[in-house]
Formats: sequence, C-alpha cells, structure tokens
Amino acid sequence: MPSILDGIKATAQEATTLSGWAQASLGGSILLIVSTSNIRPISKRIRLIYLLFIPGWCLFVISMYFGNSINRNLISSSAAGQSSKLLMANAII
Repeated sequence: MPSILDGIKATAQEATTLSGWAQASLGGSILLIVSTSNIRPISKRIRLIYLLFIPGWCLFVISMYFGNSINRNLISSSAAGQSSKLLMANAII
C-alpha cells in the first residue's frame, strides 16, 4: 500500500519538472525581448503588446516558488520521519 510519502515524492518530481519548464520559458522570453536579432514592430503601439509578458513572468515566478515549496516540504518530511503530521503542518502555512 503506497504511503503518503510516496505521493509527496511523485508530486515533488512533477513540481521539479514544471519549475524547470517555467525557468526555461521565462529565460527564453526575456532573451527574445532583449535580443537585437528579432524583427521589432515599427509602431510603438504594437510594441506595447510586449507588456503582456509581465503577467506571464509573474505567474512563472509564483509557479517556481510553489514548486520549490513542495520540494522543501518533501525534504523536511523525509528528514522528520513523520510525513503525514509534517505535511499537514506545512500545508497550513
């Protein structure tokens, strides 16, 4: 019978994968905007569309934060040995 710790490990693995994708997407989009080799729109009004990247970047940062939080909870529950009690304590915070 799988334990709660096994479920936490699987969740942490997926969180690590998603955090990696978020970092790659964040870095790629910043590089696209900062680089000089891309074709820039002539109109300043059309260039304002780039401002739509900012909410996406904020969501990527939030996603990476919570992915890191899941991994920290896994490490702390593994170290404590009382996975269910520690998991519930960290879930409240």
